[in-house]
Amino acid sequence: MKSVTLSLLLILLLIVAAVPASANTVGVDLFLGNSWHSSQPIQVGGHLITDPKWETRPFSKDAWYYVARIRWGQIEVELLHDKVYMGYDTPDVQGFNMSDGFNFLLMNHVQKWGPWEGRLGAGPVIVHPEGTVNGYLIGELGSPSMRVGGIGLQAAVGYRRDIGKGFSYIVEGKVTTAIVHLTYPDPVHEIYAPVTGYHLLLGVGYDL
Repeated sequence: MKSVTLSLLLILLLIVAAVPASANTVGVDLFLGNSWHSSQPIQVGGHLITDPKWETRPFSKDAWYYVARIRWGQIEVELLHDKVYMGYDTPDVQGFNMSDGFNFLLMNHVQKWGPWEGRLGAGPVIVHPEGTVNGYLIGELGSPSMRVGGIGLQAAVGYRRDIGKGFSYIVEGKVTTAIVHLTYPDPVHEIYAPVTGYHLLLGVGYDL
């Protein structure tokens, strides 16, 4: 899992390396926080789960919830490492989650009004499905089950205040949404999971 996270961060750095020299000041933001997810019905291995009780577990020993962002001007690239655990088992679905983690790799556009910032973003959702479905193990912690699950969107509002020497603190709230659709061989067939998240973050920024 650590190698996957490092690979995603490397992608961010490669994108930044391609930014023209004429771009505005480059900055980096790092956040911790928490998220809460709506209980939209999902389909797992042919079984309808009408009320998934998604849990985030933002500071578990396996992996933390975090956000890393690289910005230049009004354009940003953001990695949001969200976490979603279904929260209970059924006779046919045990230990189902899409962590660690439920990753959004987003290209954002940001608009600023004094200390306030609004941003919209879109990009692939990269998930790590785990659990047993219809007696078939789809993945477990540390297994190579990371997959692209669909396209994610976000809308966010943040408040940034300078604290000197290029540093700032940021308080941010955001809404994310994605429809994860994954196919599997028998006996799983497919997973279809619309997930909407509501996030509260506290972070620090630095202008390079």
